[in-house]
Amino acid sequence: MKDLEVSISTQPLPPVFERQGRRCYLDPVRKKLIYITPEETVRQQVLSFLMKRLKVPVKMIREEEPLVHYGIESRGRADLLIDKYDPEKNELHPLCVIECKARHIMLDENVHRQMIGYCDALGCDYGMVTNGEETFCYHFNQETNEGK
Repeated sequence: MKDLEVSISTQPLPPVFERQGRRCYLDPVRKKLIYITPEETVRQQVLSFLMKRLKVPVKMIREEEPLVHYGIESRGRADLLIDKYDPEKNELHPLCVIECKARHIMLDENVHRQMIGYCDALGCDYGMVTNGEETFCYHFNQETNEGK
């Protein structure tokens, strides 16, 4: 399998507006103004990559999704979730968890552990962590119980 070149830091950002004296992005998924922070900039660049380069439909993306929405007793929130469609149940189910960090945050074991915990809790096959400069993607095969 050929590696996909993932260049998050070069992805275009959404339009910027000002609200209450602070700069905001017009988030393309949530359809509202979101205050600009270093982590939000990375999240918006990941969204741009997903929607423009990978052609993931907006309706398949969730942002800042509380795990409690999936019946998981946790105060955790997944930065980004990509859903997959289950035709048997006519429902969307989480496929991938993406954990975004600000550029200055090192993607250490704790960051990976957070993403893996969310993936395990949600039953996701894929996980990703990024700070915009470094990106790590993982796949877990439920049938063989192996990860890559």
